[in-house]
Parts: sequence; C-alpha cells; structure tokens
Amino acid sequence: MWEMKNTVKVIWLMSIMGLNLFSIGCASVDQNMIVGTWVVDDYSQKHFDPLQEDAEATIIFDSIGKFTTYEFPIESRSSVGTSRIEIRLVTGTGTWKLVPKENYIQLNFNEGKSKDNDEVFNSFGTQLYISNTWSGITLYSYKGDPDNKEWFIFEKNNICIGLF
Repeated sequence: MWEMKNTVKVIWLMSIMGLNLFSIGCASVDQNMIVGTWVVDDYSQKHFDPLQEDAEATIIFDSIGKFTTYEFPIESRSSVGTSRIEIRLVTGTGTWKLVPKENYIQLNFNEGKSKDNDEVFNSFGTQLYISNTWSGITLYSYKGDPDNKEWFIFEKNNICIGLF
C-alpha cells in the first residue's frame, strides 16, 4: 500500500513538472523573434508545382513592421467557380503584424508581382501561422485544405557573417 501511494505521488509530481517544463519551452512569440529572413524548407518543395521547384520562397521581416518577399507562395484559384488551387510565386512588399493570441502573422501586401505570369497584385492580405516548439519557431501557410497536410514551412535563416 505504501509503495502504491508513493508511486502515485511520483507520477503526479512528474506530470506537474512536465507540464511546467512544457509551458516554459513554448513561451509566447514576440516581434523580435520574427524579425529576420525566413526561407522555405526542403519538405515544402514537394508542394510546389513542377515548374516552381526552384523557387526561392523567402520573406524578410524588419523591426518596424515591413516585409519583402521573393517568390513567396500565394494560393489562388485557377478561375472563378473552380476548386483547383494554383500557387503563385509573388515578389512584393508590405506591412506585417504579429497576432499572438491567434498564433499568426498578418501580411498586408502593398504590391506584388507574380513570377508565373507577370500578373501585378495590389493590396491583398494573407496569414502565416506560427508553430513554437522545443525545436524552435517555424512559420507556415497551407496549400488548399489544411487537412490535406500540404503546407509551406518557413525556417529562420540564421546566417552569421564574420570577419576572418
């Protein structure tokens, strides 16, 4: 009986400690953690159309709420009334805002140009969702239905340039 009580206490304490450690490891994301250059990861390359596999897919966030994209994947419908999703690679600029309670970044493009067909876009918005885990922060967007698990994952590019 004594062993059973101690075992239950140990399990209970371990679960409380685990929850506390988990909450420490997944602290909320602030704006300074987002500032920098983010590039699409290797996993995401398979979700581009075959002619887009060499896409740079980069977004650069600055500290005053502005961003620049290079060949950034934006979802669009192939034509009105159809369900076929196409990915446009957009190079453009705009403003960004962290929405921490909803776990996303709001991107408001001032202008953008599609690599695919030179189409020019004016004033449109999209979101990048935030994942904050033990392995670090990643940003992602969906291609189509989120349940299909086709998404574009962006990782922070931490290139250190030093003098040798």
